[in-house]
Amino acid sequence: MAMLLYQATVAKRTGALAASAHATTEIGGARSDRHIGVLLVGGRGVDYSLAHEFGVGDHPASVHNLDGKQRVEVAADDLQRVLEELHAF
Repeated sequence: MAMLLYQATVAKRTGALAASAHATTEIGGARSDRHIGVLLVGGRGVDYSLAHEFGVGDHPASVHNLDGKQRVEVAADDLQRVLEELHAF
């Protein structure tokens, strides 16, 4: 369900980010005693997924600020919205 919600809500210029979403289950938890859901986004040639989800910003310690240009891209928070929607269930 998380994968479908993400694919439905993420911005789609090319559709590559939505298509890169992949959901699986595995054994996990603090004691590895339960099934957990894993949602992976990115990979497969989508190198901008982290910048899309978490944003890119200049601050004094930022590696993006080496040339002095001010570049700020806000985070889309699509994954956060999906998790909040799932928490309602």
